[in-house]
Amino acid sequence: MDDNNVFNTEENTKKSKINGKKIIVNIMTILTLLACGLLIGSIYMVSGVENTIRYISMIIIFIINIILILLIRKFFKSDKKSKVAISIIICIILVIVQSLVGYFIMFLLLLVVTFI
Repeated sequence: MDDNNVFNTEENTKKSKINGKKIIVNIMTILTLLACGLLIGSIYMVSGVENTIRYISMIIIFIINIILILLIRKFFKSDKKSKVAISIIICIILVIVQSLVGYFIMFLLLLVVTFI
Protein backbone atom coordinates (compact mmCIF):
# COMPACT_ATOMS: atom_id res chain seq x y z
CA MET A 1 0.00 0.00 0.00
CA ASP A 2 1.34 3.39 -0.98
CA ASP A 3 1.07 5.69 2.05
CA ASN A 4 2.12 8.80 0.15
CA ASN A 5 -0.97 8.80 -2.07
CA VAL A 6 -3.43 8.03 0.72
CA PHE A 7 -2.36 10.73 3.18
CA ASN A 8 -1.26 13.43 0.78
CA THR A 9 -4.32 15.65 0.84
CA GLU A 10 -2.55 18.77 -0.46
CA GLU A 11 -2.30 17.28 -3.94
CA ASN A 12 -5.93 16.19 -3.82
CA THR A 13 -7.17 19.65 -2.84
CA LYS A 14 -4.94 21.31 -5.42
CA LYS A 15 -6.34 19.05 -8.15
CA SER A 16 -9.91 19.76 -7.06
CA LYS A 17 -9.27 23.53 -7.18
CA ILE A 18 -7.86 23.21 -10.68
CA ASN A 19 -10.85 21.15 -11.78
CA GLY A 20 -13.21 23.71 -10.23
CA LYS A 21 -11.48 26.52 -12.11
CA LYS A 22 -11.68 24.57 -15.36
CA ILE A 23 -15.37 23.93 -14.85
CA ILE A 24 -16.04 27.62 -14.17
CA VAL A 25 -14.00 28.69 -17.20
CA ASN A 26 -15.80 26.21 -19.44
CA ILE A 27 -19.24 27.29 -18.18
CA MET A 28 -18.36 30.96 -18.69
CA THR A 29 -17.05 30.24 -22.19
CA ILE A 30 -20.19 28.33 -23.15
CA LEU A 31 -22.45 31.09 -21.78
CA THR A 32 -20.46 33.74 -23.63
CA LEU A 33 -20.63 31.82 -26.89
CA LEU A 34 -24.37 31.21 -26.50
CA ALA A 35 -24.98 34.91 -25.87
CA CYS A 36 -22.80 35.77 -28.86
CA GLY A 37 -24.75 33.30 -30.98
CA LEU A 38 -28.04 34.87 -29.90
CA LEU A 39 -26.79 38.35 -30.76
CA ILE A 40 -25.34 37.29 -34.11
CA GLY A 41 -28.50 35.35 -34.97
CA SER A 42 -30.71 38.31 -34.18
CA ILE A 43 -28.53 40.63 -36.27
CA TYR A 44 -28.69 38.09 -39.10
CA MET A 45 -32.50 38.17 -38.98
CA VAL A 46 -32.66 41.95 -39.50
CA SER A 47 -33.50 42.33 -43.16
CA GLY A 48 -33.79 46.11 -43.47
CA VAL A 49 -30.04 46.69 -43.16
CA GLU A 50 -27.59 46.19 -45.99
CA ASN A 51 -25.99 42.73 -46.00
CA THR A 52 -22.38 43.91 -45.85
CA ILE A 53 -23.08 46.01 -42.74
CA ARG A 54 -24.73 43.04 -41.05
CA TYR A 55 -21.90 40.67 -41.93
CA ILE A 56 -19.21 43.13 -40.84
CA SER A 57 -20.97 43.71 -37.51
CA MET A 58 -21.36 39.95 -36.95
CA ILE A 59 -17.66 39.36 -37.67
CA ILE A 60 -16.62 42.20 -35.35
CA ILE A 61 -18.82 40.88 -32.54
CA PHE A 62 -17.41 37.37 -33.00
CA ILE A 63 -13.79 38.59 -32.98
CA ILE A 64 -14.39 40.71 -29.86
CA ASN A 65 -15.91 37.69 -28.11
CA ILE A 66 -13.01 35.41 -29.00
CA ILE A 67 -10.49 37.99 -27.75
CA LEU A 68 -12.41 38.45 -24.50
CA ILE A 69 -12.71 34.68 -23.99
CA LEU A 70 -8.95 34.32 -24.42
CA LEU A 71 -8.32 37.16 -21.95
CA ILE A 72 -10.72 35.65 -19.44
CA ARG A 73 -8.96 32.28 -19.72
CA LYS A 74 -5.63 34.05 -19.19
CA PHE A 75 -6.95 35.77 -16.05
CA PHE A 76 -8.28 32.48 -14.70
CA LYS A 77 -4.85 30.92 -15.02
CA SER A 78 -3.39 33.49 -12.63
CA ASP A 79 -3.42 32.81 -8.92
CA LYS A 80 -4.58 36.30 -7.93
CA LYS A 81 -8.15 36.28 -6.73
CA SER A 82 -8.71 39.86 -7.88
CA LYS A 83 -7.98 38.96 -11.51
CA VAL A 84 -10.26 35.94 -11.30
CA ALA A 85 -13.06 38.06 -9.80
CA ILE A 86 -12.61 40.74 -12.45
CA SER A 87 -12.74 38.15 -15.23
CA ILE A 88 -15.93 36.62 -13.79
CA ILE A 89 -17.55 40.06 -13.57
CA ILE A 90 -16.50 40.94 -17.14
CA CYS A 91 -17.85 37.64 -18.44
CA ILE A 92 -21.17 38.04 -16.61
CA ILE A 93 -21.58 41.60 -17.90
CA LEU A 94 -20.72 40.46 -21.43
CA VAL A 95 -23.26 37.64 -21.31
CA ILE A 96 -26.02 39.87 -19.89
CA VAL A 97 -25.45 42.71 -22.37
CA GLN A 98 -25.26 40.43 -25.40
CA SER A 99 -28.32 38.46 -24.33
CA LEU A 100 -30.38 41.59 -23.71
CA VAL A 101 -29.36 43.24 -26.97
CA GLY A 102 -30.08 40.04 -28.92
CA TYR A 103 -33.42 39.63 -27.16
CA PHE A 104 -34.49 43.23 -27.83
CA ILE A 105 -33.52 42.99 -31.50
CA MET A 106 -35.63 39.84 -31.84
CA PHE A 107 -38.46 41.48 -29.87
CA LEU A 108 -38.43 44.53 -32.15
CA LEU A 109 -38.42 42.28 -35.20
CA LEU A 110 -41.44 40.46 -33.82
CA LEU A 111 -43.24 43.75 -33.23
CA VAL A 112 -42.45 44.97 -36.74
CA VAL A 113 -43.64 41.73 -38.33
CA THR A 114 -46.79 41.69 -36.20
CA PHE A 115 -47.90 45.23 -37.03
CA ILE A 116 -46.97 45.31 -40.71
